[in-house]
Amino acid sequence: GSEAEFDPAELDLTLDALAQTYDFVVLAAPALSASAMATSLASHVDLGVLLDVGEGKEQRDEAQAALLSAGAPEVMVIGPTDGQEEQALHVA
Repeated sequence: GSEAEFDPAELDLTLDALAQTYDFVVLAAPALSASAMATSLASHVDLGVLLDVGEGKEQRDEAQAALLSAGAPEVMVIGPTDGQEEQALHVA
């Protein structure tokens, strides 16, 4: 990882070039609690993927809601479902 602070403005040009060049661009971002990167990028994605590391349904739901509120049109959750069958894909 990089020690530099995330600056969304610096990434815009790179993302635009990648999107024009490739059909798919996959970015990994730190946990929402550790960085604003994921919420800053949310409005630029076609699909957000949220990795649930087992911290609980409330935290997972809050993270998913934060990404949707930040502009992600869809967020797929991958990970535990607390023993419940859920639809993992939410379309806003």
